[in-house]
Formats: sequence, structure tokens, C-alpha cells
Amino acid sequence: MPSSKANIICLLQILWEYSDAENILSMKDIKLKMKLLYDREIDRRTVYDCLNALNQLGYEVT
Repeated sequence: MPSSKANIICLLQILWEYSDAENILSMKDIKLKMKLLYDREIDRRTVYDCLNALNQLGYEVT
């Protein structure tokens, strides 16, 4: 992925595929999946920023 702006798309894809109300991903799991699936290093602050943006766009993620 060429841009850091792609983090939000990658995160959304991970949440769709690997989590739901009963299966919540930890921060460690999210960071690991970002690295394994998309070869992207992401810190926790970036994850929180992406989650906030998704919530503002109407996605119900916490």
C-alpha cells in the first residue's frame, strides 16, 4: 500500500473479516494482522485515529 492513508481501509477490512460483537480484536491482534496481511507497521495511536474516523463516518467500531 503506497500511502499511510490506506491504514483506515486496511483496518476496516481486518475488522470486517476477523471481528464481530463476540470476537473482539485486541490492539496486539490488530497490529499483528496489519503487519502480516498488509506489511504495514502501525502504532496504537494510529489505530485509535482510524477507529475514530470510522466512527465519525458511521461505522460502529470501538
